Amino acid sequence: MAHILIVDEDDIAADLAAGMLAAAGHKCGQANGPVAAWQMLHWRRPDLLLLDEAMPGQAGATFLHSLRRSSDFHDLPVILLTADDDCVASSIGKPLHPARLLEKVARLLPSQDARLAEFEPHNRKDHAPRRVVF
Repeated sequence: MAHILIVDEDDIAADLAAGMLAAAGHKCGQANGPVAAWQMLHWRRPDLLLLDEAMPGQAGATFLHSLRRSSDFHDLPVILLTADDDCVASSIGKPLHPARLLEKVARLLPSQDARLAEFEPHNRKDHAPRRVVF
């Protein structure tokens, strides 16, 4: 089970994605734009971000660029939701197809064992307390 944040201004599309992911055993949070997404990211770091490329106010690519420049989120796995299916390896086209979405999610997520090992103090490089996650 992974914790996935879905960032999409289209509530119906976000609900459909959340339903597909929940049926596969994942937990989902939703944000309807970049401001809400930043707030949620700083509140609780997800295992994966599902990001709509065509958000009003700030394109998903611009938001992704900000993530990659951030010291807290530069390594966060992201799947970009696009109108063009497979324009890049870590993207998926809309409308979402459950099998393709779950395949991409599985490919980008570290295994459950790897996520749990991250919390073991002897496996942490910095030995500093980790931010609370879902």
